[in-house]
This record gives sequence, C-alpha cells and structure tokens, in this order.
Amino acid sequence: MGTQCDFTEEPMRKIGRWWCLVLLHNFPMPSDYRIERRREQNLLNKDDMEVPPTKAQCEDVIYINHK
Repeated sequence: MGTQCDFTEEPMRKIGRWWCLVLLHNFPMPSDYRIERRREQNLLNKDDMEVPPTKAQCEDVIYINHK
C-alpha cells in the first residue's frame, strides 16, 4: 500500500458510517410488514402439511352418501 494513514476523528466517523451502510445493505433489517408476512406464510404452510384422505376413505364417503 505504501500510503500514510491518518486516523483522526473525522475520517473515523466516515468509516463508521460507511461500515454501517455496508452491513445494512448486506444484512437488511426486516420490517414489521415482512415479519408479519413471514408469520402468515408459516401458518399457511402448516395447513398445506395436512395429510389428504386415502382413496379408500374417499370411496367410503361416496358409498355412504349413495345409500
């Protein structure tokens, strides 16, 4: 590198702000809206995990309804 570094108070503020922006850009903080949407999606996904009835169970229902 070969350059002289001058770490006075003023450049450290700029470096700190730059570093915060880098972190926020790479690891954004989720908003309340995004957190709520994620919760809703998780609840919906749990409903999708329900086991569908077997073919035999469906045939039993059809048979009972046609008596």
